[in-house]
Amino acid sequence: MERTPSALIITLLTDFGSTDYFVGSVKGVILSINPHVTIVDLTHEVASFSVAEAAFLLHSTYPYFPKGSIHVAVVDPGVGSDRRPLLVHAGGFYFLAPDNGILSYVFRDIPNYQCVELTETKFHLPARGNSFHARDVFAPVAAWLSRGTPIGQFGRGSHHPTTIPLPAPRHTDNALEGEVIYIDRFGNLITNITKNDVDHCGPRDQLTITIGDARCRGISRCYADGSQDAPSTIVNSSGHLEIFFYEGNAAHHLHAKIGIYVTLTGR
Repeated sequence: MERTPSALIITLLTDFGSTDYFVGSVKGVILSINPHVTIVDLTHEVASFSVAEAAFLLHSTYPYFPKGSIHVAVVDPGVGSDRRPLLVHAGGFYFLAPDNGILSYVFRDIPNYQCVELTETKFHLPARGNSFHARDVFAPVAAWLSRGTPIGQFGRGSHHPTTIPLPAPRHTDNALEGEVIYIDRFGNLITNITKNDVDHCGPRDQLTITIGDARCRGISRCYADGSQDAPSTIVNSSGHLEIFFYEGNAAHHLHAKIGIYVTLTGR
């Protein structure tokens, strides 16, 4: 059986925050099994229980790591239930996550993948509980995987993993309608309208973007070209249309929340 290439990087993405012992104990388990691995915190500030937010953040970060990296993503309101713990090999990366849709963007972007349900308990902590599988299941499996254990040894093949809806922009009369899918710490509103969508709507300086009662004309080249008094837009470095106030908080100014509609119209 082909061995998994030994990995030096394990990333962690959770909704655990930094107040409790959760993140520290996950790292302790990993380092007890493989003290040579590098652990990278993607974030532990995902909104509590928000699988959709975790899925987007994972999608926005994992491609920038070396192939062979192991990404552990745990936002797990169903921990201890019948939901499956999964190990997925896709696009040269490894993903460990509950089967609750957190890997939806991965499955969309990389349709050819290998998926294993983590049924082999010898790779779990001996006293596994029902409330902390990040520590008791995902962390030890990640560590053993990083030491070169073949994927097939962790459990049985799994099919039809759970996905969540990934809203796509829709065309209406002479317009493209999208929505806000993430709000960053600066209050910038990231939409599901992509660079390709923008490019198909016409010249950027002739586009009109509407969100709620606010409207702006044209797309800025950079944040500094925006306004402090009115919303501006930019195609950000992740390829998404983003609404911002220069040195301000768009979510606060516009009373905007995830899911609010954004309309893009051309000439």
